[in-house]
Amino acid sequence: MKKQIAKKSSESAVINRHQRLSTESAPILVDAKTLGNLIGVAEKTVRHWGADGTLPFVKISRRCCRYPLDDCMKIIMARRVNAISES
Repeated sequence: MKKQIAKKSSESAVINRHQRLSTESAPILVDAKTLGNLIGVAEKTVRHWGADGTLPFVKISRRCCRYPLDDCMKIIMARRVNAISES
């Protein structure tokens, strides 16, 4: 009887874990060229910002990295300077 209860609880834990994983949204990762096009700067600029720590990135392989779109956009919007017109 105890083995059956333990087995059921472990099965439900596995199901709950999978349900949790499927409901969490994974970050959207983009390459430097795509991010540069979205924010209006060169691909090389995005790579420099990643290298100096201005933008977060995820290292996919030795030569490939991707940038989390939401995090990068939050950083860029926080650094935006609003021009005040004097008219």
